[in-house]
Amino acid sequence: MVSYAGKKHKLHSGAATLALRTEFYRQRLRAMVKTKPGEAKRIMDLFGIDSIEYVLKRDTYIVPVNITYYPVRAMANILSKLAGYLLEEIEERLLEEIMIEGTMLFSGVDVDIRFGEPLKINRFMEHPKIQQDISAKIKINFDDDLPSKSIMQKAAGEGIL
Repeated sequence: MVSYAGKKHKLHSGAATLALRTEFYRQRLRAMVKTKPGEAKRIMDLFGIDSIEYVLKRDTYIVPVNITYYPVRAMANILSKLAGYLLEEIEERLLEEIMIEGTMLFSGVDVDIRFGEPLKINRFMEHPKIQQDISAKIKINFDDDLPSKSIMQKAAGEGIL
């Protein structure tokens, strides 16, 4: 959980989820070349891969990034006033966002960006259920629900990634 403005919310895990899915398919492609070449060809066509060697000799990494804005103030500004005129009802959360973004745009803020050490994603593929999905003989498309999806989500959502 991450705390922001006194509230808690789950980590944003979209990039981690995409990195996990990318590495899943890299490893699946490697396994299918040996055991099911037709499926390997289908995956290559699905992702527009011309050279399998190029893909298989690479690794997937994700770089943790922390972005901090200072000062972050929610103050009335021209954008929030304009929104008030144009919209009959504004959700409190939306108004707060407009006020913060407007203040950033019109008053300026310092932006501090910190990059963490790149994390190699293949180490998160070692779980037996993920390995079972990687080597499954069935056709798996990019957006298909995987039996090991919850294990990958746990890695992405609990801050392991």
